[in-house]
Amino acid sequence: MIVPGALIGAVLPFMFAAQTMAAVGRAAMEMVEEIRRQFRVVPGLREGVPGVSADYKRCVEISTRGALSEMYVLFR
Repeated sequence: MIVPGALIGAVLPFMFAAQTMAAVGRAAMEMVEEIRRQFRVVPGLREGVPGVSADYKRCVEISTRGALSEMYVLFR
């Protein structure tokens, strides 16, 4: 009983760390796709035209939603 318990206990931190890193990667890729979309859609954003700004609220929303949904899956 001790050896299997020790093995499971030793693996759990690595499992949670791997799931967390994968979740961060998925959320980051979703953020990158949104930024690329904004560069395509918003005229003057890529050139840095004064008065043109990105939709920061959408990026924060993606980040928050990704973190909450991934942590829900992680601890479910």
